[in-house]
Amino acid sequence: MATQTHRPTAKIYAFPAGGRAPLKGYRTNTMPSPRTASLRAAAESAPHIVYGSSWYHQEAVEEAEDSLGR
Repeated sequence: MATQTHRPTAKIYAFPAGGRAPLKGYRTNTMPSPRTASLRAAAESAPHIVYGSSWYHQEAVEEAEDSLGR
């Protein structure tokens, strides 16, 4: 029984020189579509969420202090 001992190596691709920079000719000043406008309006009416904040902990501490009469 013959076994294959040679495995092809992976092909390595180089990253583009510009990294994640937008392509030349990419237009960023296009008119928004009606769907984009409705999504933007919905995002503006959404509640503001603060990530990484411990407001709930601070509120619980203040509530406990109030209940103790401090």
